[in-house]
Amino acid sequence: MEKAYLYIVNIDALDTERVLSALSEERKAYVLRCTDIQTRQHRAAGELLCAYALRELGESVNLPFSWQKGEYGKPYLPNSRWRFNIAHSGSYVCCALTDCMEIGADVEKQEERDFAALAKRFCSENEYRRLMGFAQEKLKSHFYEFWARKEALSKRDGVGMHKDFRTVDVTKWHVCCFERDGYTYAVATDKAFELVVRDVHANCL
Repeated sequence: MEKAYLYIVNIDALDTERVLSALSEERKAYVLRCTDIQTRQHRAAGELLCAYALRELGESVNLPFSWQKGEYGKPYLPNSRWRFNIAHSGSYVCCALTDCMEIGADVEKQEERDFAALAKRFCSENEYRRLMGFAQEKLKSHFYEFWARKEALSKRDGVGMHKDFRTVDVTKWHVCCFERDGYTYAVATDKAFELVVRDVHANCL
């Protein structure tokens, strides 16, 4: 079975200034355009986490990246066999990688929301009925699983939020989803795969 890798870093202790020094001037400007500190950390850490993962997987990588973007903005490295996708939420940034197929990833911090209203807006009728069938105390967990799966699937082909989420059928593709420390993670591909999860300390970036 093919393998996919998910690298995860907690950015609470991230030295943003140190990380910024490794980025290109263009990427540094992109990070600094955001006034929210945590979003800056998300943007800065994503590229370095991807570089760390690629090096650990045997790829020769130099920073700053010379990556390109697809039609909908999904980044890729034109001279690499590895496909990757970066996601972030709250205190975590993750990078999913595989060398044999397109891949999408998502991470969601589980927070209290109006889950019924969100499900009505973003889920198909069948999905909505299924979600509303869960007991109230289990609704949050199941909603974030649905959402993370949909997000990862839409990012797999680079479409992301350009796609109507009601049309994203989470049953038609291969998605690995799990919860940890109040967050939901999802990785999606178009083939069956084994997911290998690796944690990275922020100082390693």
